[in-house]
Amino acid sequence: MRETVIFVLAITALSWIPYQINAGTSSFYRKEPITQILFILDGSGSMKAGWEGTTRFEIAKRLLVQTIDSIEKANQNVRFALRVFGHQYPKSENNCKDSKLEVAFAANNADKIRRKLDLVHPQGWTPIAYSIFNSMNDFPILNQGGVHNIIILITDGVENCEGDPCAIGEELLKRGIVLKPFIIGLGMDMEDIAKFDCVGQFYDAADREAFANTLDIVVSQALHNTTAQVNLLDDYGNPTQTNVEMTFYNAFTDEIEYNFVHTMISPGVPDTIPINPVGKYNLVVHTIPPTFKYNIELTPGRHNIIPVDVPQGILSISMDRFAGSEEFQCLIRQAGSPQTLTLQDINSKQNYLVGSYDIEVLTLPRVRYYNVELSQSTTQEINIPKPGKLNLNSRSAVVASIFSDIEGIFEKVIEFEPLHGRTSVNLQPGNYVLVYREVGSYESASSESKKFIIRSGAISNIEF
Repeated sequence: MRETVIFVLAITALSWIPYQINAGTSSFYRKEPITQILFILDGSGSMKAGWEGTTRFEIAKRLLVQTIDSIEKANQNVRFALRVFGHQYPKSENNCKDSKLEVAFAANNADKIRRKLDLVHPQGWTPIAYSIFNSMNDFPILNQGGVHNIIILITDGVENCEGDPCAIGEELLKRGIVLKPFIIGLGMDMEDIAKFDCVGQFYDAADREAFANTLDIVVSQALHNTTAQVNLLDDYGNPTQTNVEMTFYNAFTDEIEYNFVHTMISPGVPDTIPINPVGKYNLVVHTIPPTFKYNIELTPGRHNIIPVDVPQGILSISMDRFAGSEEFQCLIRQAGSPQTLTLQDINSKQNYLVGSYDIEVLTLPRVRYYNVELSQSTTQEINIPKPGKLNLNSRSAVVASIFSDIEGIFEKVIEFEPLHGRTSVNLQPGNYVLVYREVGSYESASSESKKFIIRSGAISNIEF
């Protein structure tokens, strides 16, 4: 039977806080977080198999201890712990809960881990999913400038305890823990490789040197911050859009994790944001209408680019008005939709996603524009006619309303409380009818009407 060897290196970032408040100065300063790396090592019987003149377990053990020792000497902010599985019970006992935290987190742990590994003798089964799940409790909570927690899993085989690493990975995501493994295999069948598709990325290691190099890569990534860059793309696929608010939600809990205002450090180059690579995110870019991107996964220790299509055009709405008159607003809707997207002030400009919009201006009467087309980086100008002013002077109390008259079709524009004396109202240019009846009259036939015309910027007077 042809033997296979695989090493799975799983990075799990549990929490990360890059800034701390200095109480003495009430200012923010950057503080290097404590990094805790938990090695989960396969101690099952298959690890006794020969490999390059020794055993799989011996090679993994030596490289693991060598890595821990070199990092501890170079970086006092890194702490290590060791969990082993498959080493306490012989394979004949079929023990699928054979997993134990052998060395808890502490500073300068290399010698303690080395001594513990010298006592481990591979013999049992391979409870991968069980070990990953229980490793969540291996990390102490630190309150000193944040903590960056990492899991590196080393194994030579697939799960053989009926556990489901894919399901465990999903459960960890729901709890705010991301499982992002690197899989290194030697002489593996395609069928075996496929079993890790849901777990991580596959690497082919032909010898000890290849494994050592990969371990260095994984640890290097683990020790670096995870950053992200949101590219807000225009209609041509270029990251030119900016100055838009962005909200990152936890994809499983729907809780808000981050709020940012998108910024450029130079034309076409969005700034870098530090972000926790824990779990999946849903992103809302607060364009009008909003833009959504779901199930974003970040690669820990890397700079991640998140592209979002948000091509925008500009809507400019203007109107001359009488001095001292009220400000008007416009209801903006996507063409054909009854749902209002936003209110835009008269004499303002606003960015919208490219597309067609319906505009309803809250003048008297309302002015409507349909299927206004907005294109990338262009300004669509809407000029609303300047209203005219109508002065009314009623000699007695009346019930009164004003109707617009558009080719013989009446539409009520304004209804007055019982009107008596002088009042003024601004109306859009057009033909109108004033319909009124004295309050003391109880006969509908006593109603009267007066037609009048409002001209832009002009004043009209009606006495009755």
